[in-house]
Amino acid sequence: YDTEHMEPDEETSSKPLPDWVLLEYFRMLQQVGIVGGKEDAKLLTRQQELDLTSPSLDTPTGHTESRVVFSHLSLATGEALISELNSRASSVNPWGSSIARALPEPLSAPISEIELPPCVCTRQPILDLIKNLKVAVEDVCLLDPKAEQELKPEDGHRFRWFLFGGILGDDPPRDRTAQLRVCGFPSRHLGAIQMTTDTAVAVTKRIVEDNRTLEDLNWVVKPELVFSPKERVEMPFRYLALPNGQPIMPDGMKELIRKD
Repeated sequence: YDTEHMEPDEETSSKPLPDWVLLEYFRMLQQVGIVGGKEDAKLLTRQQELDLTSPSLDTPTGHTESRVVFSHLSLATGEALISELNSRASSVNPWGSSIARALPEPLSAPISEIELPPCVCTRQPILDLIKNLKVAVEDVCLLDPKAEQELKPEDGHRFRWFLFGGILGDDPPRDRTAQLRVCGFPSRHLGAIQMTTDTAVAVTKRIVEDNRTLEDLNWVVKPELVFSPKERVEMPFRYLALPNGQPIMPDGMKELIRKD
């Protein structure tokens, strides 16, 4: 799962990544099953809510062959992201301090995908990265709201990589995915309503690894976060929902939204 980073660095050089970006990026590692133990969300399908004997959908930490890649990072962003992801991972798993690593810059020779760590942070843009890894453009699926075809479970066999443009979540959308669309990747969509990048990764994982469909998953659209009788905010996105209808968000995100 590759996220092509499109967020500009913060003006403060000592902290080039905003807190909300770090929360979403770390959440991606949890959703894929790289860190964090059992997922708190469980993402039950409608059928499974009725059948309490159904097996859990959680992915045991460390028992996934999937990788998360953050490409097109600046030098400062890459260093900060590696440090933050490993710090957060080590607070959850004792061995988490080496989860995220950088690729050598520049690469002296092409490397194999099997040599990659669970989480890769690189300055290389996606086209350079897949060239060095000998991955064909047609093996990379761009998740694009303007794609003609919906992502289906069989696409997990059709494609090796799934590419997301992140992490900007402008409302209304500014179609930053257009920068990747011109690269010629085959594409699929996840519905017509904009999602956060971590939600898009979670949904893609559920479809291509867990054989779910968009219709199987529980959703909440533009949820209202209520902090107090006088404090509330509507989020302009579509989220996966818990059985109680609450949106699934990264730990700490609601507190950060309230603070802002």
